[in-house]
Amino acid sequence: LVGMTSCDDDEKMSCNLSGEWHGYFGSYYVTNDRHGDEHVFYADETYMRFTPDYPFATHGYGVEVDYYDRGPYEYKYFSFDWRVEDERLILRYPHDRDMNVVIDDYRMNTNRFSGYIGEDDFCLHRVDCEYDWNSYDCDYGYCRRSYWDW
Repeated sequence: LVGMTSCDDDEKMSCNLSGEWHGYFGSYYVTNDRHGDEHVFYADETYMRFTPDYPFATHGYGVEVDYYDRGPYEYKYFSFDWRVEDERLILRYPHDRDMNVVIDDYRMNTNRFSGYIGEDDFCLHRVDCEYDWNSYDCDYGYCRRSYWDW
């Protein structure tokens, strides 16, 4: 008789998660205009890379790049640490703890990762060809739109 433990499930999820993903992750930022009015801008697409600390590790590090069609930023990027624990994905962002998240309501296979972060849904698909990550070599960064004016 063979039984599965959550450790085996954690390792399986980590192996599936490792690699590059693209889609909608529900990312956004909040900024104020020159009159002090608050505006929320949602990312239109997100790229994420999950790298395990070693083969079959249930933890590692990653990079997220969020692209915006509107607002003062073209894109923002962030580094994060990740861990799979008791079949939950935990993301920790060292530059902004308010972005930390625990994902426990999800569906995953080798090509699709979807679910909910709180009440907001997300859907990512595995990227077949490698995204160019060379520009994202620190914990946090962004590209402002040169023509943006409130």
